[in-house]
Amino acid sequence: MATSFLSDSAKRSDRIVAISLGSRTTKAVEVFRRNGSLVLKNYVVVDAPVYDKGLSSEILAPHLKSVWAALDTQTTNVVLSLGAGDSLFRLMELPPMAESELRTLLKFNSKNYLQEDLRDHIFDCRVVQQIQRVSQETDTTNGGVPPTSTVTLRTTTKARVLVGATNTSVLQIVQESARKAGLKLEQVGVSQMGPANALMATPDFVSTEAVAMVDFGFKYSTIGILCGGQLLHNRVVAIGGDKITSSLASAMNITYAAAEGLKTVALEKVQPKLEAVMTPLIDELRASINSFEGYEDKKIEHVYVSGGSARSAIIVQALEHQLMLPCRSWDPTTALVHELPGNKANDVKRDAPQLVGAVGSAMAWFNSALPQINLLAEEQEAEELRRRDPMRWGFRAAAVLVMLMFVWVALVGLRIHYAKTELASRRDDLQTLEKTSQLIASNAQKAGELEHVLSVLDRHVTNRFLWAPTLDALQYTTLSNIQIVHLSIDRNVVNYDPPRSPGRPTAPGTSTETITLNIQAKDYGENPTIDAFIEAITASPYFKQNLRNLNSVRLKDRSSAQVDPLDPSRTFVLFTIECIFRDRTL
Repeated sequence: MATSFLSDSAKRSDRIVAISLGSRTTKAVEVFRRNGSLVLKNYVVVDAPVYDKGLSSEILAPHLKSVWAALDTQTTNVVLSLGAGDSLFRLMELPPMAESELRTLLKFNSKNYLQEDLRDHIFDCRVVQQIQRVSQETDTTNGGVPPTSTVTLRTTTKARVLVGATNTSVLQIVQESARKAGLKLEQVGVSQMGPANALMATPDFVSTEAVAMVDFGFKYSTIGILCGGQLLHNRVVAIGGDKITSSLASAMNITYAAAEGLKTVALEKVQPKLEAVMTPLIDELRASINSFEGYEDKKIEHVYVSGGSARSAIIVQALEHQLMLPCRSWDPTTALVHELPGNKANDVKRDAPQLVGAVGSAMAWFNSALPQINLLAEEQEAEELRRRDPMRWGFRAAAVLVMLMFVWVALVGLRIHYAKTELASRRDDLQTLEKTSQLIASNAQKAGELEHVLSVLDRHVTNRFLWAPTLDALQYTTLSNIQIVHLSIDRNVVNYDPPRSPGRPTAPGTSTETITLNIQAKDYGENPTIDAFIEAITASPYFKQNLRNLNSVRLKDRSSAQVDPLDPSRTFVLFTIECIFRDRTL
C-alpha cells in the first residue's frame, strides 16, 4: 500500500518523535518528511523504568528525557503511545454519530457499551466504516382463518468505530511528565493501533488480502486482522514474551535467562517445548482467525509477526507449524528512507520488529488516511472552542478599540505637525519637478518603444507550444507490452526577415517553429507490436490533428532482442519512434 499524504498532514509538523511505552522496553523513532518521502533519522530501544507503587511523573519524566537525549534530536514534538497495560482498545459497532458525540456517549455509558465501568477514563473514537444491516421481521396472524405471515425488511445503520481509552490519572501523569521533560505532547495514542498502521503503510502490503497480525509484547500480545485496507478484528491477550519465557524455563527446568537464550536457537529439542508453552496464544489466534473467516467468508492469506519475540525464528516457525499458514517477521521501516547514524544502519533490520508500534504512530501522524486514536482530542477541541469564544474576542476587541482611540488622538496631533512640514517640502519638490519634466518626456518616448517590444514578446509567449496535451494524449496510446523509457523533444525555430526596399514600409518578420517528438520504448511482446504502437499514435485524434500529413510517425531506430537485466526471464526490443508536428508560425 503506497503511502499517501492528505491535505491536513501539511498543517502538522514535518518532523516528529514517536515514543511507544512498553512494560519491558520503550521504543522511539524520529521521522521527518522531505520531498514527499518519510525519512527515518534515528531510533532507540531502551529499558523501561521499573516501579512498584504505580507510574508517576517523577519516574516517567526522567525516562522520557533520557529517550529524547538518546535520539540526539532537536525537535520536541512528540507522539506517545500507551502500552496495553495502561490503555484499552476496542473495535465496536456503535450508532452513527460524530466522533465527539461518540466520546461523550462512551464516557457516560461505558458500562452499557463496553461492559466495564470506566468512569474515570478518557476516550477517543475514530469512525472507519458505515455498515448497513438488513433484518427480517415476520408478523403472523390467525383469526379463525388459515395463518398468514408478513415479512418486513428492516435496514439499520451502524458505524464501525475504533475506541481507545485510558485512565484520567495515567493521562495526567503522561502530560505532566512530557512537560517536565521539555517535550511538546502533540498526541497520545494506544500501542495496539501501531502494528495495523505500520502494516498498511508498508509498500508490499496488498490491501485486498485478508491477513492476521501478532504483535508480541512483554506482558501482552495484540492480535489483529486486516482486510480491504481496514482493521476488522482486534484483541489483546495477556500472553507475552515474559510468560512464554517463564513457561519454557519451567518446562525445561532451566533458568529464565537460559530460556530467553534458547528462544533464538533453532534446536530440535526446543521447538516442541516452545510450541507447547505457546499453545494458549496459538489457540487465541486460531479462534480469531476462525471467527473472522466464518463471519466474513474470506480466508486468511498470511500471518505477520512483530514485537521482541518476532526476532526469534523458532517462534515464527512454531506459529507457522501450528496454524498451517505462512508466518513471517516483517520490517515496518521499509516504508521509510533510512538516514541512520553509525551502526544503526546495520542493526535496524534486527531491531525493526520491535519498532512496529513507534513506526505505526509516526506513519499515522503524517498520513491521516490511517486510523488514529488521540486521547488528547477532547482537550484539544475544548481549547479550540475557548479560542473561538465570542465573549473572549469581544473583550479583546473592546480593549483594542480603547487603545486605538488613544493612538488616533496622538496621530492627529502628529499629522498636523507633519502637514506643515510637508507643505514646505512640497514647494521645493515643485521646482524640482519642473526641471525634470523634460527628462520624463524623453523617458515616455523610450517607454513606448519598450511597450512595442514587449507586445511582440508577449505574442511569442502566447503562441508557444504546450506539452501537457501531448503527454496526456500519449498515455492513451500505450500498449500492454510497450514500456516507454525516454522522451526527447527537438525544437527548431527559423526566423525570416523580409528584404527592405527604399521608400516602402518594411513588413514584419516571421518565425517558423518545427517540433519533433522522439519516443524511446521497450517492446516486451513475443510478437513485435511496434507497428501497432505506431498505428495507435497515428490514430489518436490529438496526433492526427497536430502531426504533419505525410510520413508524420516513423520508426527511427530498432535494436535486436535483448534480455531484461531486471527480469532475466523476459526479453525486449528497444526502438525509437519519431513524431513530426506541423510547422507553426509564431
